[in-house]
Amino acid sequence: QRYCRGWLVKRNFLFQRDAIIKIQSVSRSLKCQKTLNCQKDAALEIQRFIRGHLTRNRILGSASKLRAADTGSCTSRPVGLRSFQLEAFMSAVVKLQRWWKGLLLLKLRIRSAILIQSCTRGWIARRKATVETHCINVMEV
Repeated sequence: QRYCRGWLVKRNFLFQRDAIIKIQSVSRSLKCQKTLNCQKDAALEIQRFIRGHLTRNRILGSASKLRAADTGSCTSRPVGLRSFQLEAFMSAVVKLQRWWKGLLLLKLRIRSAILIQSCTRGWIARRKATVETHCINVMEV
């Protein structure tokens, strides 16, 4: 019996050690994934800022070229037309951005409403289960 108890204790110890190693491995893996995701998000944010900066410079650069062309020539009609086209383009960009942000806000609201409904349904179900369990216990007694 002593040998069997010793073997069982050793086996239990080895299972616990393996479980601890697995938990530590998963914990380290999750920590590395979280760090990698943070770095990836930071890189994407930097890329987004740089793309926006380059686009603004390109658009504003074309506007400044139009202004420079306006001072050098006597005919302002083509420049005004180009400036109008630039304004129309900028207006379209702003409208598109406004629409996209509205769409993202709508998705966020829907997701939030679904989360609230889910939590409320879970709370109601847990409360109902507790009441039923209490009723069953009262009936048994």
